[in-house]
Amino acid sequence: KIIDKLTNYHPEDTSLILTLGEIDLRNHVHKQSSRQNRLPELIVRDIVENYMSFLDKLRLKGYQVLVNAPHCGGGTGHASFPLEERNDMCFYMNSLLLEECRQRNIRFAGLHEIVVDPITRKNRENFFYDIHHLHLPINKIGKSLQSVLIDRFLNQPELKNKSKINNEKINGICNILSSN
Repeated sequence: KIIDKLTNYHPEDTSLILTLGEIDLRNHVHKQSSRQNRLPELIVRDIVENYMSFLDKLRLKGYQVLVNAPHCGGGTGHASFPLEERNDMCFYMNSLLLEECRQRNIRFAGLHEIVVDPITRKNRENFFYDIHHLHLPINKIGKSLQSVLIDRFLNQPELKNKSKINNEKINGICNILSSN
């Protein structure tokens, strides 16, 4: 469906920032783990494999693809699995995504280690607008998060010489991304 929506865009002029995994982490990983009687880590591996296959298709069409990592495993509204366990799966998913993106020379950025406490593995509530969503750039916290995300997309020394990207385009795209 996403590819169908891109028909009016010219791939050589279009950069796509895709946020991957948030709904899967909140709703699908543990449900599928229980249904399939498989470890959640194996379900996450399958999900990442599917994402990368999709990203490969977009790249073959000529799109510049960037990955915005999931920031957490969801809020306190999902009582069936502890938040800490979902955040552990988010960390694991981000590790797999990062490795796959590096292999493909895809820019990867996220905010997980900022918005999730590494000791308690709970969300740092001051960064969240509600139980799932980070603050938007309409306030100081949102502007700061957006600034960090933009900086992380732009300052990836291992990619600078390999990946053409227009800094102004990234800034504009991240403004849209953060405000949606």
